[in-house]
Amino acid sequence: MPIIIPDSTKYNIGFSPESGSLVSGVNTVVGFKAVDAMGKGCDVKGKIVSSDGDTVSWFESFHIGMGKLNLLPIYGKKYYAIGMVKNKFPFKTELAEILPEGFSMLVQNNDTAVLDNMTINRRDDYVIYALSMEQVDRILISKSDPLADSPTLRNRYVISIYTKPGAIEKKEFYTISEQIAGYDKAREFYSPTYTKPKIEGERQDLRTTIYWNHSISTDENGEATVKFYNADKPAYIRVQAEGMNEQGIPVMGRMVYVVR
Repeated sequence: MPIIIPDSTKYNIGFSPESGSLVSGVNTVVGFKAVDAMGKGCDVKGKIVSSDGDTVSWFESFHIGMGKLNLLPIYGKKYYAIGMVKNKFPFKTELAEILPEGFSMLVQNNDTAVLDNMTINRRDDYVIYALSMEQVDRILISKSDPLADSPTLRNRYVISIYTKPGAIEKKEFYTISEQIAGYDKAREFYSPTYTKPKIEGERQDLRTTIYWNHSISTDENGEATVKFYNADKPAYIRVQAEGMNEQGIPVMGRMVYVVR
């Protein structure tokens, strides 16, 4: 079975304003996420540069490729995210268009965000930033307790986000759950054993791969012995051995012998 190795230099980086839009003159939290070709989060950092060439913000991921930054956009300008993925792959991407006017929502430290009836604190609010609009069913904003004695409690808001059925498979946001496909159980490579003289007219042994063994250990002298039967057809047999020494350094050796 062929093994397909994803391109390790390809990444997808997205920047999404917390309120859904970038409004001129409104300080906005922008969430971002970087994933590789396998969809796994990867470290990313950089800066936000305006079309005037001014650096207006800096950013760096803090959890599996996700993070956030603050931006005060100005209508008529364009903004670009310029940075590095895994400290070696540069990128540049343009942020969303700046609107001349509109509405922007910001979750402050004294507010509470609730996702599907589960409270999300500021340490774990990356869960909200990772949501796409296709996953959200509705958003409700309400005062926590408008009749409370404390002015702080009276001015506290609860932002409740409800997702569509099946939009989020994982409800335990404090754990990371990954499904690993695993490995196939090693099967024994077929190698004939000729214990009896060959009968005339019997089908020839035309194997092209004479011997394969995935696990060979050498002795204290670095030597090992293997036994196998050659095929019937005369040929040049190429032998290649690959392995790893005690220091974890890969080693390889080659030789050729002739079957007449």
